[in-house]
Amino acid sequence: MIFKNALRLLALNLSRYNIPVKLILIASFFIALPVLCHASYFNLSSTLIGEQASGMGGAYTAMSGDSSSSGFYNPASLVKLEGTDISASATLFNKYDTTYGEGNDVVKAGERVNRGFFRTIPSSIGNVYRYKKWAFGFSIVVPDYDFFAGNIADEPDRQSFLSYTDESLWSGVVGSYKASPTESFGISLYYTARSLIRSSLDRTIVSPTHEIITSEEKSIKHNSLVVVLGYLWDINKKWSFGLSARPPAITVSGDGSYYQAVTDTNTLPSQVTQVRNTKATTYIPPRYSMGFVFRPSERLTLSADGSYYTGFGYQDIDQPQAFDSIQHTNTWNASIGMEYQLRWPKAKLRAGLFTNNSSIEEPRANPQFRTGDHIDMLGFSSNVNFLVSEQSSYTIGGFYTGGKGYSVQRTGNQLVRLDKTQHIFSLLISTSYRF
Repeated sequence: MIFKNALRLLALNLSRYNIPVKLILIASFFIALPVLCHASYFNLSSTLIGEQASGMGGAYTAMSGDSSSSGFYNPASLVKLEGTDISASATLFNKYDTTYGEGNDVVKAGERVNRGFFRTIPSSIGNVYRYKKWAFGFSIVVPDYDFFAGNIADEPDRQSFLSYTDESLWSGVVGSYKASPTESFGISLYYTARSLIRSSLDRTIVSPTHEIITSEEKSIKHNSLVVVLGYLWDINKKWSFGLSARPPAITVSGDGSYYQAVTDTNTLPSQVTQVRNTKATTYIPPRYSMGFVFRPSERLTLSADGSYYTGFGYQDIDQPQAFDSIQHTNTWNASIGMEYQLRWPKAKLRAGLFTNNSSIEEPRANPQFRTGDHIDMLGFSSNVNFLVSEQSSYTIGGFYTGGKGYSVQRTGNQLVRLDKTQHIFSLLISTSYRF
């Protein structure tokens, strides 16, 4: 009886404020669905996709206009694009400032941004072909990339070196259908490839005549299928509402290898462990997003997104000595963005703020296994889109994300929790063509 009265009261309020019941039902479905799923990746917003979406901090679930990111954030927005044939590409030039065992703030990291090597990442490529109420496209994105090479410890009794590259590439097709003048639906199907290559060297000096040297190499190759579902509704001329769901991925294959050599000068020869072609696992994080767009004027657009990821635990490789124990927690991330169109020159100014919280649990003070890094980050972005002609434009800008936390690494002949600081500076250059 109480439940029935609550439903009647809800329906009465929905009708009073002219809020469609279907909106509540769809939103409830997207909110309730994540409890059935699991998540992965350490930080979930380290790479922003697309030229318009990245400029607005990734707040793109209810937006449209960027063919290079529609398939990733909300495929329903693809059919909203103007023109028959559209193509766009965005390239990132990333500078990573990562330190272990010490904490550096963003100011010190910014002073070193012009030093070292910039990694070139083709973050997103997309094209669209429209046919009546349908739109189809091809999408390539790099949603996750991390890199480090350097010392993690340099003490009189120990020296430790770490090098790794962890990257993912998604390529797939996108389809979108305009169900009515105000509503559209979409679906993306991506084939993903992840590659992790990590090597380390740890030298422990026990005494002037006694040393222990441990070298490790680990690699993971993993492929899967990812589906993204989207819904977009233009409530009126000023408001839009969007939903996006990325359910659990379907594993296609996973392969790993591991090598370890421990040399103790008191007990030669070296102890060697080598494993090839063993089972490896990667869980791509399901993402459930809800977004709103508000257009207070013809030239100003404001957007806001909230994304939810659920917890899950697993071991990434099927070997006792080699696995990382990955424990994820329920995680929220949020982003806000704005776009302002200038009268002269013909350009659009964009800016955004976003959280980049880690889904990994904080590691224990005395870890028994290697775990994922726990670093809660914040970020901001901005870019300028210049309209060269009625058909083409180019964009230049970038974004930053960074924070402090912990990492578990081998140093001093044991696994140790180390302070870790990471700052990522990204320069973005993009071009777009419409015919």
